[in-house]
Amino acid sequence: MKKTATLIGVVLLFLYRSVAAETVTIAVGEWPPYTSQVVPSAQVAQKIVTAAFLLEGVHVEYRYFPWKRAYVEVRQGHVDATFPWYKSKARTEAFLFNHEPLLHGQEVFFHLKTLDFRWRGFDDLKRYRVGGTLGFFDTSLLEQHGVAVDKVSSEEQNFEKMLRGRVDVYATTREVGYYLIHKLFSPTQAALFTHDPTPLHEADAFVMFSREIPQSEALISKLDRGLRMLKASGRYGEILSTVSSPSAEKIRPFAPF
Repeated sequence: MKKTATLIGVVLLFLYRSVAAETVTIAVGEWPPYTSQVVPSAQVAQKIVTAAFLLEGVHVEYRYFPWKRAYVEVRQGHVDATFPWYKSKARTEAFLFNHEPLLHGQEVFFHLKTLDFRWRGFDDLKRYRVGGTLGFFDTSLLEQHGVAVDKVSSEEQNFEKMLRGRVDVYATTREVGYYLIHKLFSPTQAALFTHDPTPLHEADAFVMFSREIPQSEALISKLDRGLRMLKASGRYGEILSTVSSPSAEKIRPFAPF
Protein backbone atom coordinates (compact mmCIF):
# COMPACT_ATOMS: atom_id res chain seq x y z
CA MET A 1 0.00 0.00 0.00
CA LYS A 2 2.85 2.34 0.94
CA LYS A 3 4.65 1.63 -2.37
CA THR A 4 1.41 2.22 -4.30
CA ALA A 5 0.89 5.58 -2.58
CA THR A 6 4.48 6.58 -3.34
CA LEU A 7 4.10 5.59 -7.01
CA ILE A 8 0.87 7.58 -7.29
CA GLY A 9 2.64 10.57 -5.74
CA VAL A 10 5.47 10.38 -8.26
CA VAL A 11 3.03 10.11 -11.17
CA LEU A 12 0.99 13.07 -9.90
CA LEU A 13 4.16 15.14 -9.45
CA PHE A 14 5.28 14.30 -13.02
CA LEU A 15 1.84 15.22 -14.38
CA TYR A 16 1.84 18.48 -12.42
CA ARG A 17 5.26 19.43 -13.74
CA SER A 18 4.25 18.50 -17.29
CA VAL A 19 1.20 20.74 -17.11
CA ALA A 20 2.98 23.56 -15.28
CA ALA A 21 6.12 23.49 -17.43
CA GLU A 22 6.96 26.69 -19.27
CA THR A 23 6.72 26.54 -23.06
CA VAL A 24 8.78 28.42 -25.62
CA THR A 25 7.63 28.61 -29.25
CA ILE A 26 10.38 28.56 -31.86
CA ALA A 27 10.10 29.20 -35.60
CA VAL A 28 12.44 27.29 -37.91
CA GLY A 29 12.63 26.43 -41.60
CA GLU A 30 14.20 23.63 -43.60
CA TRP A 31 17.99 23.61 -43.13
CA PRO A 32 18.97 19.95 -42.90
CA PRO A 33 20.81 18.41 -41.21
CA TYR A 34 20.22 21.05 -38.51
CA THR A 35 16.51 21.88 -38.77
CA SER A 36 13.75 20.01 -40.60
CA GLN A 37 10.02 19.46 -40.40
CA VAL A 38 10.04 16.25 -42.44
CA VAL A 39 13.27 14.40 -41.55
CA PRO A 40 13.71 13.65 -37.81
CA SER A 41 17.35 12.64 -38.32
CA ALA A 42 18.03 16.11 -39.81
CA GLN A 43 17.10 18.05 -36.65
CA VAL A 44 20.49 18.23 -34.95
CA ALA A 45 20.21 21.91 -33.89
CA GLN A 46 16.63 21.35 -32.76
CA LYS A 47 17.71 18.45 -30.57
CA ILE A 48 20.41 20.62 -28.97
CA VAL A 49 18.01 23.47 -28.20
CA THR A 50 15.28 21.11 -26.97
CA ALA A 51 17.71 19.33 -24.65
CA ALA A 52 19.16 22.61 -23.33
CA PHE A 53 15.75 24.05 -22.50
CA LEU A 54 14.62 20.76 -20.97
CA LEU A 55 17.46 21.00 -18.46
CA GLU A 56 15.81 24.25 -17.30
CA GLY A 57 12.29 22.79 -17.24
CA VAL A 58 11.18 24.51 -20.46
CA HIS A 59 9.21 22.67 -23.15
CA VAL A 60 9.92 23.61 -26.78
CA GLU A 61 7.18 23.85 -29.39
CA TYR A 62 8.38 24.17 -33.00
CA ARG A 63 6.51 25.95 -35.75
CA TYR A 64 7.72 25.62 -39.33
CA PHE A 65 7.89 28.43 -41.87
CA PRO A 66 9.99 29.58 -44.82
CA TRP A 67 13.00 31.36 -43.29
CA LYS A 68 11.90 34.87 -44.25
CA ARG A 69 8.50 34.23 -42.65
CA ALA A 70 10.17 32.81 -39.50
CA TYR A 71 12.14 36.07 -39.22
CA VAL A 72 8.95 38.14 -39.46
CA GLU A 73 6.98 35.94 -37.05
CA VAL A 74 9.63 36.44 -34.36
CA ARG A 75 10.08 40.15 -35.03
CA GLN A 76 6.34 40.72 -34.66
CA GLY A 77 6.20 38.66 -31.45
CA HIS A 78 3.97 35.90 -32.79
CA VAL A 79 6.56 33.32 -31.69
CA ASP A 80 9.34 33.60 -29.12
CA ALA A 81 12.50 32.76 -31.06
CA THR A 82 14.18 31.31 -34.15
CA PHE A 83 17.53 29.67 -34.92
CA PRO A 84 20.26 29.33 -36.10
CA TRP A 85 21.14 32.90 -37.06
CA TYR A 86 24.40 34.81 -37.37
CA LYS A 87 24.61 38.19 -35.68
CA SER A 88 24.55 41.35 -37.77
CA LYS A 89 24.05 45.03 -36.92
CA ALA A 90 20.49 45.02 -38.24
CA ARG A 91 19.57 41.81 -36.43
CA THR A 92 21.02 42.84 -33.08
CA GLU A 93 18.97 46.05 -33.29
CA ALA A 94 15.76 44.20 -34.15
CA PHE A 95 16.16 41.11 -31.93
CA LEU A 96 17.71 39.80 -28.73
CA PHE A 97 20.37 37.08 -29.04
CA ASN A 98 21.36 34.47 -26.50
CA HIS A 99 25.03 34.52 -25.47
CA GLU A 100 26.19 30.89 -25.55
CA PRO A 101 26.89 29.83 -29.17
CA LEU A 102 24.54 27.22 -30.60
CA LEU A 103 26.71 26.26 -33.59
CA HIS A 104 29.87 27.41 -35.29
CA GLY A 105 29.35 27.94 -39.00
CA GLN A 106 31.86 28.11 -41.84
CA GLU A 107 30.35 29.06 -45.19
CA VAL A 108 32.19 27.83 -48.30
CA PHE A 109 31.52 28.01 -52.04
CA PHE A 110 30.26 24.91 -53.82
CA HIS A 111 30.79 24.39 -57.54
CA LEU A 112 31.06 21.69 -60.16
CA LYS A 113 34.46 20.03 -60.47
CA THR A 114 34.60 21.09 -64.11
CA LEU A 115 34.79 24.76 -63.08
CA ASP A 116 38.25 26.20 -62.45
CA PHE A 117 37.14 28.22 -59.41
CA ARG A 118 39.59 30.21 -57.36
CA TRP A 119 38.92 33.21 -55.18
CA ARG A 120 40.76 35.19 -52.52
CA GLY A 121 38.72 38.38 -52.46
CA PHE A 122 35.27 39.66 -53.42
CA ASP A 123 36.55 41.13 -56.69
CA ASP A 124 37.48 37.60 -57.80
CA LEU A 125 33.81 36.56 -57.48
CA LYS A 126 32.60 39.15 -59.96
CA ARG A 127 33.64 36.99 -62.93
CA TYR A 128 31.37 34.14 -61.80
CA ARG A 129 27.60 33.70 -61.74
CA VAL A 130 26.89 33.57 -58.02
CA GLY A 131 23.73 32.03 -56.61
CA GLY A 132 22.06 33.17 -53.39
CA THR A 133 19.05 32.47 -51.18
CA LEU A 134 16.60 35.23 -50.28
CA GLY A 135 16.96 36.42 -46.69
CA PHE A 136 20.22 34.57 -46.00
CA PHE A 137 23.24 36.26 -44.41
CA ASP A 138 25.63 35.22 -47.21
CA THR A 139 23.43 36.82 -49.85
CA SER A 140 23.45 40.23 -48.14
CA LEU A 141 27.19 39.92 -47.39
CA LEU A 142 28.00 39.34 -51.06
CA GLU A 143 25.78 42.18 -52.23
CA GLN A 144 27.33 44.55 -49.68
CA HIS A 145 30.68 43.87 -51.39
CA GLY A 146 29.39 44.58 -54.85
CA VAL A 147 28.87 40.99 -56.01
CA ALA A 148 25.82 40.42 -58.24
CA VAL A 149 23.73 37.58 -56.80
CA ASP A 150 21.11 35.54 -58.64
CA LYS A 151 18.61 35.02 -55.80
CA VAL A 152 16.05 32.24 -55.38
CA SER A 153 13.87 31.16 -52.47
CA SER A 154 15.65 27.96 -51.40
CA GLU A 155 19.09 26.37 -51.18
CA GLU A 156 17.83 23.35 -53.12
CA GLN A 157 17.11 25.58 -56.12
CA ASN A 158 20.66 26.90 -56.07
CA PHE A 159 22.18 23.41 -56.27
CA GLU A 160 19.75 22.41 -59.02
CA LYS A 161 20.66 25.53 -60.99
CA MET A 162 24.35 24.76 -60.50
CA LEU A 163 23.95 21.28 -61.93
CA ARG A 164 22.09 22.72 -64.95
CA GLY A 165 24.83 25.32 -65.51
CA ARG A 166 22.67 28.34 -64.65
CA VAL A 167 24.91 29.50 -61.77
CA ASP A 168 28.60 28.80 -61.18
CA VAL A 169 28.93 28.90 -57.40
CA TYR A 170 26.81 28.94 -54.26
CA ALA A 171 27.89 29.40 -50.63
CA THR A 172 26.52 27.53 -47.64
CA THR A 173 27.98 25.55 -44.74
CA ARG A 174 29.91 22.48 -45.81
CA GLU A 175 27.64 20.16 -43.82
CA VAL A 176 24.42 21.57 -45.26
CA GLY A 177 25.85 21.67 -48.79
CA TYR A 178 26.84 18.02 -48.91
CA TYR A 179 23.64 16.97 -47.15
CA LEU A 180 21.57 18.66 -49.87
CA ILE A 181 23.75 17.32 -52.68
CA HIS A 182 23.26 13.73 -51.49
CA LYS A 183 19.56 14.34 -50.92
CA LEU A 184 18.82 15.94 -54.29
CA PHE A 185 20.98 14.01 -56.72
CA SER A 186 21.98 10.50 -57.74
CA PRO A 187 25.42 9.26 -56.62
CA THR A 188 26.76 9.93 -60.12
CA GLN A 189 25.46 13.51 -60.09
CA ALA A 190 26.56 14.12 -56.48
CA ALA A 191 30.12 13.17 -57.45
CA LEU A 192 30.21 16.16 -59.82
CA PHE A 193 30.24 18.66 -56.94
CA THR A 194 33.06 19.94 -54.76
CA HIS A 195 33.75 22.97 -52.57
CA ASP A 196 36.49 25.56 -52.23
CA PRO A 197 38.13 25.49 -48.77
CA THR A 198 38.46 29.29 -48.50
CA PRO A 199 35.57 30.36 -46.23
CA LEU A 200 33.30 33.19 -47.29
CA HIS A 201 32.27 33.68 -43.69
CA GLU A 202 32.95 32.01 -40.37
CA ALA A 203 31.14 32.80 -37.14
CA ASP A 204 29.07 31.46 -34.27
CA ALA A 205 25.33 31.06 -34.77
CA PHE A 206 22.82 31.81 -32.02
CA VAL A 207 19.15 31.72 -31.08
CA MET A 208 17.35 34.97 -31.94
CA PHE A 209 14.55 36.11 -29.59
CA SER A 210 11.73 38.59 -30.09
CA ARG A 211 11.99 42.02 -28.45
CA GLU A 212 8.17 42.00 -28.32
CA ILE A 213 8.01 39.11 -25.81
CA PRO A 214 8.38 40.20 -22.15
CA GLN A 215 9.92 36.88 -21.07
CA SER A 216 12.67 36.86 -23.72
CA GLU A 217 15.45 37.85 -21.31
CA ALA A 218 14.44 35.12 -18.86
CA LEU A 219 14.30 32.55 -21.67
CA ILE A 220 17.77 33.60 -22.85
CA SER A 221 19.19 33.04 -19.37
CA LYS A 222 17.63 29.58 -19.18
CA LEU A 223 18.82 28.61 -22.63
CA ASP A 224 22.39 29.76 -21.94
CA ARG A 225 22.51 27.80 -18.68
CA GLY A 226 21.12 24.73 -20.41
CA LEU A 227 23.61 24.97 -23.27
CA ARG A 228 26.54 25.31 -20.89
CA MET A 229 25.39 22.25 -18.93
CA LEU A 230 24.85 20.31 -22.14
CA LYS A 231 28.37 21.09 -23.35
CA ALA A 232 29.96 20.35 -19.97
CA SER A 233 28.23 16.96 -19.78
CA GLY A 234 29.42 15.89 -23.25
CA ARG A 235 25.87 15.49 -24.50
CA TYR A 236 26.22 18.48 -26.84
CA GLY A 237 29.11 16.81 -28.65
CA GLU A 238 27.21 13.54 -28.86
CA ILE A 239 24.24 15.20 -30.56
CA LEU A 240 26.47 17.16 -32.93
CA SER A 241 28.36 14.01 -33.91
CA THR A 242 25.17 12.54 -35.40
CA VAL A 243 25.35 14.91 -38.39
CA SER A 244 25.23 12.80 -41.56
CA SER A 245 24.10 12.91 -45.15
CA PRO A 246 20.95 11.15 -46.43
CA SER A 247 23.19 8.41 -47.81
CA ALA A 248 24.34 7.74 -44.22
CA GLU A 249 27.84 8.96 -45.04
CA LYS A 250 29.18 10.78 -42.00
CA ILE A 251 29.96 14.46 -42.47
CA ARG A 252 32.40 16.19 -40.13
CA PRO A 253 30.26 18.49 -37.98
CA PHE A 254 30.83 22.13 -37.11
CA ALA A 255 33.98 22.69 -35.08
CA PRO A 256 33.40 21.96 -31.37
CA PHE A 257 33.46 24.79 -28.84
